[in-house]
Amino acid sequence: MNIGKPTYLRRFLSGFIDLVLILLIMFLSGNLILSLIYNTSGSYGAIRERYQEVLIESTLYEHTENGISIIQTDFDEHLTYCFTLYDKLEIYQEHKNNSEYFMEDGTIKEDVNNEDLHNFYLSQILYARTNLFTTDERYKEGMFFESRISTISFLIGGVLSCFIFQLLIPLISKNGKTIGKRITRLSLVSASGYQMKKWQLIPRFIIYCGATLLILIDGVGIYLFMISFMIIFLNRRAMAIHDYISYTAVVDFTYDILPFIESEDKKGDRNYE
Repeated sequence: MNIGKPTYLRRFLSGFIDLVLILLIMFLSGNLILSLIYNTSGSYGAIRERYQEVLIESTLYEHTENGISIIQTDFDEHLTYCFTLYDKLEIYQEHKNNSEYFMEDGTIKEDVNNEDLHNFYLSQILYARTNLFTTDERYKEGMFFESRISTISFLIGGVLSCFIFQLLIPLISKNGKTIGKRITRLSLVSASGYQMKKWQLIPRFIIYCGATLLILIDGVGIYLFMISFMIIFLNRRAMAIHDYISYTAVVDFTYDILPFIESEDKKGDRNYE
């Protein structure tokens, strides 16, 4: 009996839908976890206060109702003070000269566009934050702690999201359907062509979760997803990496999946064309 192999487009759409849902919930849950840590961690609160002191002392940032934000007026005055504070005023003067927005005496040229000038000032604030503030231990401590907590929060969110969409939902659905498979009318079977075992969802979850988390770390996960999708073109069963590892295959939703029979499975795989 032939197994109903779905079109590549449906396979792609199914995976794309699942990945978008996973990333969406990952970032929502990650931000929620991050917010809880910010609001409940006393040690982080103290570190964050010292971190914000550096920004305020530079005069490039100010207190607002929503916390700390970039100044909105007197950019040149504040930037001059900030670069002088870190003994780097000559760098700011060099940047002004190279911008061609200023006269030799430091005044602004008449034909300079206001938006271009504003963008120049913002770039100098970014330069100060990237290159000057990092010499302050209070700033480095805050950046390190914030980066570490953010990474941990989103990793937890990623595992939770993958668990929901790639393990929990398929476990309680018939034939291992994810939301993407249900929308595109696809099902999951054993690579032999018979009904899959629930345990086969576990290696799929582990591989998928690992690739998703690698997206957070350095973007390698995106390439893994691309390679996995390309592999389905190279075999007659259209199996991706996680299919090979879990011994599963994706089939058309309308295909009549037979219960697993050990004696039948030992005779050989059902024809997959």
